[in-house]
Amino acid sequence: MQTDLAEALQFTAEQAEKAAGACNKVQVLDLPCEPKGVYGLVTADGTFQRLVAGASPRGHALHRVDQIVDFVQDARDRLSAKPTVWYSRKGVQVLLVDDSLAADLQSRTTITFAFTPQFELIRSCADSSPWHDPKQFCLWIRSKLIDCLRDGREILSIMKDLRFSVQSGGKSTIGQGRESIGREVDAEVVSEYGNLPDDLFFDVRVIDDPSLLRRQAIQCALEVDPQKCLMRVVPLAGQIQNALDAELEGIGSLLKSTLDCPVYHGVP
Repeated sequence: MQTDLAEALQFTAEQAEKAAGACNKVQVLDLPCEPKGVYGLVTADGTFQRLVAGASPRGHALHRVDQIVDFVQDARDRLSAKPTVWYSRKGVQVLLVDDSLAADLQSRTTITFAFTPQFELIRSCADSSPWHDPKQFCLWIRSKLIDCLRDGREILSIMKDLRFSVQSGGKSTIGQGRESIGREVDAEVVSEYGNLPDDLFFDVRVIDDPSLLRRQAIQCALEVDPQKCLMRVVPLAGQIQNALDAELEGIGSLLKSTLDCPVYHGVP
């Protein structure tokens, strides 16, 4: 131990001596046998100082929104912090505010939001919704969305008994400079258990967090192609965004009602 200390002092002396000969230069030195964050500073006049770097900002990650209440209370009581909470579509951040630190040096905890599989699936249908035959469509609903389809059992009963009827007749048209042949098609879809609804309503959990149980309604058009015997669902315009907005509004209300600290919608 004494040998290590002697080597460190000898190294420091040599560096200080070199720095003393370099006019108007300042050197920052790594010090052997010192823990990380301890370094030496040699000023232009050769003076040596041993300095300790400030502590790095602490970062934490929570997995549930309902844990924020306990975290904020603990930060206030044990760390004498002044927490500020920010929430957005990406997640929640709790800043343990210290007035002596710059904004990017604040310790914080975060919750990163992820969407539920059901919400992701319905959202993807807004961009590219796949067509299914009735059997495939029922299987798709039962395996992925039955827990959130409103009146799901009744609707599936209707779909299982669907009968597609298509009748066609020839039709020709001759005009000046053109000739075309078309077809008149009369198609319908019927079921003994009732008529297919025009729209389907899905009540889905948006954020994949076990503490967020509220469901948001998403209205989707049920599109049927009787000629090809295919069907699909397409979210109506604005429904996905409305569900996101309502979910964030609910999270904001929850945070403001349970926390005794500033809560903001946005990012720090």
